[in-house]
Amino acid sequence: MDKVYVIYLDGKMYTDNGRKCAYLKEGSAKQVVSADSKKLAENMFKEQNQCRPYWYELGKNIEQEWINKARARFEIREFVENK
Repeated sequence: MDKVYVIYLDGKMYTDNGRKCAYLKEGSAKQVVSADSKKLAENMFKEQNQCRPYWYELGKNIEQEWINKARARFEIREFVENK
């Protein structure tokens, strides 16, 4: 049986320029989620905090909290082809 791992963001299939949404290995999908969680966290922070503090001024703990919030919005679903 063939498996495909598809990334979802907020319940919708994840689409980002230059990124695939389906992967043959779960590890590859997890790497995309990890990398894009950081970008999403920074954007979420900037939307909520229009002025100071800036993202690069945050402590590691607070930055990680934002990344965890962003990561929680992602989901990896496994699809199996039955032959």
